[in-house]
Amino acid sequence: MKREPTTAGRSLRAVGLAITLVTIVTISTFAYSAVADLEGFIGSVQSGSGLAIKGSATLRGSTLLLDLNVTLQNDGLYPLSITLACSPAQTQGATCKTAQMTIAPGGTSSIVFLMSVPNGTLYTSGARQLHVNGSTTLALEPFASVIVGVDWGTFFHAGGG
Repeated sequence: MKREPTTAGRSLRAVGLAITLVTIVTISTFAYSAVADLEGFIGSVQSGSGLAIKGSATLRGSTLLLDLNVTLQNDGLYPLSITLACSPAQTQGATCKTAQMTIAPGGTSSIVFLMSVPNGTLYTSGARQLHVNGSTTLALEPFASVIVGVDWGTFFHAGGG
């Protein structure tokens, strides 16, 4: 004789099905968003539009002031967060102002990252190469993030710009 499932058993099965469907939809939209952002980034680099990175260097007295301006577009379904920072221990005495922005889906935004390097005349004259360790954090909120180590000094050439 076959036994009928209880009400609790049917309810648990329905809840399990709902959790499975929500998980599948969430993972699918996350994957789509990540791929759309990556394709948009690669496409903008190849075409020269959408992504703009500009750096400038200005010598004020003996201090070298560096700024990096990044404009980024979010082609995905979830907010895209970017943080630019220096490592706490700087071997060359540079100080940085951490910059952070969140770009809404379908939006474009700019971030300005500022650095100050004492004894900047050593770098503008080409006597030494500038090395400033830092990081870039990219996050597809609220799911995942990646942190990439960066030498910010490589974005600026001796002599400014």
